Order: sequence, then structure tokens, then C-alpha cells
Amino acid sequence: YCKAGDAVSANAFLDVTHGLVHRYTFNVEDVDLIFIKDVVGGEDWDGMLYANTGRHKFEDGKLVFGNNGETSNSGKGDYVDLPNGIMTSTFMTQFTIETWVTPMGAQAWQRIFDFGTSDQGEDHSPSANNTAYIFLSTKTSGNTAARFAYKKPITPDSGAIERSVNPTPSSNYILPLNQEAYLTVVWDEVSNLAKLYYNGVIVGRNTLHMKLSQLTDNNNWIARSQWNDPLLVGAINEFRIWDTVLNAAEIARHYQVGPNDTSLSEPGACITGVRSMGDLNGDCVVDFIDYAMMIEQWMMDTTPLQ
Repeated sequence: YCKAGDAVSANAFLDVTHGLVHRYTFNVEDVDLIFIKDVVGGEDWDGMLYANTGRHKFEDGKLVFGNNGETSNSGKGDYVDLPNGIMTSTFMTQFTIETWVTPMGAQAWQRIFDFGTSDQGEDHSPSANNTAYIFLSTKTSGNTAARFAYKKPITPDSGAIERSVNPTPSSNYILPLNQEAYLTVVWDEVSNLAKLYYNGVIVGRNTLHMKLSQLTDNNNWIARSQWNDPLLVGAINEFRIWDTVLNAAEIARHYQVGPNDTSLSEPGACITGVRSMGDLNGDCVVDFIDYAMMIEQWMMDTTPLQ
């Protein structure tokens, strides 16, 4: 039989760390044959390079894909496959994804990343009419800007509905070919918002209509789509996943310092103690970071600037 005791057990503590959880540098020293090392999350989260064209190369800290119009379901292109569950296994409700990408082709709907599953499941890319996903593309159709899209799965109560974050006006944010761009996506189920940043400044937002937990993320791809869209023609310099929301100042700073610095340094205290108008982060300098903060505040609400 069981008898309740009066002994007091030691307290149990769960150490939960929020911050940078996955980082893929694409530096030569962080690549082992076909394995793209996760230098933060460890080998369980290493990505695998599928180099089907034979034309890919690593140079200047970048992975240059050998794609030249191949589609995602052709089995003939280059892409990186990240481990299943990378977005759902830790029950994230917030994330920030940062990447430095160089588009080298004009095809519409090229994928920078696409996480979720397709209508035929793992390792297939025919379509995703009924499944959930999140993706970032270099452009949609015509002369358009990057798009961040997210779609909840089909349910007994509703169809599979997609929403997206599109820069406005689109013509101001077209990714130039052969020029590196810094793109950031923020997902925040606390504020119920998704945001897209281009070169350190917010360019669009939309409300969420789904939870990240609704993903079946067994196709987590860099450069490949759940649909039979073109594989990325271009290069990836850096790819990071944070399990928290980076703010406007942090994103602007990362644009300034570039892909080799992951720190989130706080600005130094203003020595004079006197802040200039427009010095939103209080570092006694009115600069790009203050500009990025101002644009986000203007887009998010009408609170008077301090």
C-alpha cells in the first residue's frame, strides 16, 4: 500500500533561456561536408545541404546556391534542410528570424525559407493548399518586394487561410539583384503581430490568425518551397532563429554591425544627462537606430515621440 510521507523534497528549478537558439553562419569552418553546423543549438540541429546541381560553392562566408530556375519539386536543385520540429519542439510563441541574402535571379516566388509541410508531406513540394506554413520570399510577381506569409491548416470549421506581411509601397523595397539585403521577420503571439524588416527598418506588419503550434514542421527549408516554386537563385550569408522578439533598436543595430556580430549591446548612458530631440534610445546620438525606432513607433501607433 502507499503511505503519504512528511518529507519535504528539494525545490526543482527549470532553467529557461531566451535568446539566440539557432545560428547557421555558412562559414567554411562551420560546414562539415554536407552538414551546415548550428553553432548555437548544437549538432542535433545541424542542417543538411542538398547540392543537386553540382554548382554550389562556399565563398566569403556565404553559401551560393547553384540553382538556375529549378523548381522545388524537381529534385534537381540546391537547398538546405533543417531538422524537423525546429519551430515547434520548444513550444515557441515568439520568434525572430534574421538572414542576410543576396538575390541573383528575377524569378517570382523564390523562397528564402519555408517552414511547415506540403500536401504530400515530408520531402515533397507539389502544393500546400491544405497545410500550414510560414515562408519568406524574395518577391511575389512582377516588380515587387519580399513577402512574409503564414497560413493556418484546414480545419472542420474553416479552410486553410493565408495572410502576409507586404512592404508598403512595394516599389520602395524591391530587393536589388546581386546586392546583399538584411531581412528580419518577427512573430509575436503576445501582441498578435507579425512584422517584416528590410535593412534594419520595419516595412510592414499584419495581425496573426494562427499559432505557431499549428505547424507540422517536417519540411524546414532554406531556399526551397512547399509549393513547386523556384528554388532560391542567390546566396545566404547568415541565418538565425531567436525564441524571442528583437526590438527595433536591436534589429537596426544588427543591420549596422553586420552578420558576424550577434550581440544585443545596450547603448551607453548619456554622459551629459541631456537628451537631444529624436534621441529615442538615450545614447546622446541621433542616428540610424533612432530613425528605425521612430519609423516603428509611427507604424505601430500614434504616440507622440519623446
